[in-house]
Amino acid sequence: ESAVLWAIRMPRVLQTALVGGSLAIAGAALQGVFRNPLADPGVIGVSAGASLGAIASIGFGMTIFGRFTTPVIAFVAGVVTTFIVFSLSRHNGRTEVVTLILTGVAINAIAGALVGLVITIADDAALRSISFWSLGSVAGASWKSVGAMAPFAFLGFILLPKWGGALNLFVLGERDARHLGVDTERIRVGVLLVTAAVVGCAVA
Repeated sequence: ESAVLWAIRMPRVLQTALVGGSLAIAGAALQGVFRNPLADPGVIGVSAGASLGAIASIGFGMTIFGRFTTPVIAFVAGVVTTFIVFSLSRHNGRTEVVTLILTGVAINAIAGALVGLVITIADDAALRSISFWSLGSVAGASWKSVGAMAPFAFLGFILLPKWGGALNLFVLGERDARHLGVDTERIRVGVLLVTAAVVGCAVA
């Protein structure tokens, strides 16, 4: 009973809490940045990018990092996708919210198309693995996976609330927030980077 509790159940519980908490706090921060209660991490492409990376690693049978290949590639792909969205939406040293959203929508569509392409050319065994991965599960959680995710989750838990006051002022509009002493561009970049790392790890 002790082995079942500590070796199987407890890692699953902690992994679930870390994933849920990471997605929740990242979503709340992005809602502040975009001044929209419907915003979620998918807006900046991190979820679609991470999914594309994971599905590509399964579909092409990659084993670069052993059993951690899929999570590692998913994490890297999620962060890279967010960087692409951010780079394409940046103009004259600034990032406008509307441009960021539209760029994210476009990149999400491209990632979705590439996922469809991988699924089309994958074999039956890979398709089965892709289907199970897409449904999501913490059945394979272990203390190693909990330890791998914890630093990224706590990065979000510590940094994002510190920007809470500034994000509340974002609701007034960027111009008013700047007049009240908020460095809106720095806060936006910081939130995007942290949420990319947190959500990329959660999806992975």
